Amino acid sequence: MEEKLDMILIKINKLQEEIIKLQHAMDAHRTEHSLQSGPGMQSGPPGFPPSGNTPGGYFPGGVPFGPPGM
Repeated sequence: MEEKLDMILIKINKLQEEIIKLQHAMDAHRTEHSLQSGPGMQSGPPGFPPSGNTPGGYFPGGVPFGPPGM
């Protein structure tokens, strides 16, 4: 019976380690995305799509490109 409990504890410890690794990866991913959408990034005039090199977006000069209505 003790052997089974020991095996269960070992598995639980491994799962805890995996959860911690996953938490670190998710935190890094969140940080990466928060840096990408920080102040002044991908912002355009109010009511318009974000600036940048995307269809229907606007270059920093404010000139639209891409199909109309996007």
